[in-house]
Amino acid sequence: MVNVRFTIQSNQKFIRQLIEEFVQIKNDSDSPFRWSCAGAESEPESSEKKTVDFFVLPLQKLDANKKTHHIVSVTKRLSGLDRLLLPPQFFKKNIPGALRTLPLATTEERIQDQFVQLIPEADVPAILPENEVLDELLKSGDRALIAPWHLPVNRLLEEGWNSLVLHPSEFTPEAGSGCWAIARKEEVPDDLIQTVRELHHPSTVVLTNIERKFVREFNKPDWKPLGVFLQSPAEDKYELYLCLKHGKTGSVEYIDYPSSTIGDMVPEALKMVDIHIEQNSI
Repeated sequence: MVNVRFTIQSNQKFIRQLIEEFVQIKNDSDSPFRWSCAGAESEPESSEKKTVDFFVLPLQKLDANKKTHHIVSVTKRLSGLDRLLLPPQFFKKNIPGALRTLPLATTEERIQDQFVQLIPEADVPAILPENEVLDELLKSGDRALIAPWHLPVNRLLEEGWNSLVLHPSEFTPEAGSGCWAIARKEEVPDDLIQTVRELHHPSTVVLTNIERKFVREFNKPDWKPLGVFLQSPAEDKYELYLCLKHGKTGSVEYIDYPSSTIGDMVPEALKMVDIHIEQNSI
């Protein structure tokens, strides 16, 4: 029997439950495969057994400009937005004071750049490894955190930490944020494609494809996209949030592009970027 294994590169509860329930359903059915899921730290299967491996990871971690994996499915988008977490002694109404007195940590350079642009007088946030940041915060208790959407922060919430979702016009997530990709480094066997695509969420991919297309087609000298996030707050209403960084000066610029259609959104947004850069030339 051929084993099909999902390696989940996160401890976030949502994605673990989704994949574990999928695996259970498939193993209870007449599937010709043996399905399983594991963490990123798991040992590889014995070479005596044929194992088809899929990786489950945040979509934004797959470079839009490099095809390192074959993406089979993209899950339904969750919030996708960054969160500010404060120790229990601080309340949401005390956020300005907390940010003036508490050192700040994050796990991404993007968040560090955006914070420095928004609050230049504050200390630069420290970047900590994802697998260490929660232990460090719980041990010290005197540091705030800006966490990307995929960082599992339940341990902090259970200890009474306060959480505030940050608006994408200020902390703009990377293209593809909020959803998980089920991907494989090698070609996907034909007899598995349709089954694994049961995890696919087409309406989410409509949004993430535009975000990733913008990244692929962005070609402005000295500039790079830090964040690209598309929301649809209502039917036939779309809001594209862009965050760009100038490579030489480190300056960060924000652009919001509202639209009632998405068919030509990428070329229209690129034109808007040209106008913005020209009007705010450095």
